[in-house]
Amino acid sequence: MSDHCPVVVDRGSPLRCRGKQFYFFNHWSEHAEFLPLVEQIWSQPLAGSPMSILLQKLHLLKTKLKGWSRALFHNLDGQVEELKAELDRLQSSALTCNPDGDLVRRERETANRLHKIMNIREFELRQKSRVKWLQNGDSNSDFFHRSLWMRRAQNCITAIHDSNGDLISDEDAICVEATRFFESTFMGTSQIICNPLDLPVDRALDSLEAAEISKDFTADEVKAVVFSMDDHTTPGTDGFGAMFFKKTWDITGSDVVAAILSFF
Repeated sequence: MSDHCPVVVDRGSPLRCRGKQFYFFNHWSEHAEFLPLVEQIWSQPLAGSPMSILLQKLHLLKTKLKGWSRALFHNLDGQVEELKAELDRLQSSALTCNPDGDLVRRERETANRLHKIMNIREFELRQKSRVKWLQNGDSNSDFFHRSLWMRRAQNCITAIHDSNGDLISDEDAICVEATRFFESTFMGTSQIICNPLDLPVDRALDSLEAAEISKDFTADEVKAVVFSMDDHTTPGTDGFGAMFFKKTWDITGSDVVAAILSFF
């Protein structure tokens, strides 16, 4: 496609937008209001199994964090542009007149707010892009943006071929064809039963070894596994990553341990 000849591309009916998935950003844990908010949700009495209680509390906290983060960190790009414009205006005023103490104070406060918001934006872009070999503070926002866009483009399925080789681009038709394909692949064939394997065993476990590998996990072992995870590990379907549980372990740890021990 040449940039000398503009074109208009009609993609037909736009894809339906689904609800935005919750995503816990690690920098939230540094805010003064974060831990009290978690403790407020976690102190609510709930009924059910340990796993059910943990999931209920995470769901309640997720709802609370969505509103809280929207109020504090909404439209970071817009905030950056507004602060840049304000800082430019204050600095221009300082150059055209003798700056008084109030003007100098406002300029310093605006510069500090701008630096803080830019750092927060870079933290979020880095976490979304999942690029671990660049460190925060290098002002690589453009790079993180490109990485994020590339990942989204790679993860987006806009069309597939059906069993007849026809191209399908309708979202509902794609869902139907995907369901049909996997059902026919895994449910349309007869069950295959393998013959038992007769492998030579040189030595069997003694009673102490058997007891060692079959004993229950401990709370310390569960905590050690959580704290050994990378802070920027991709979060699960609930949107919470390892950093969340590390920062809130004094509040959430007992419920996490109870849920895991009850599962095994």
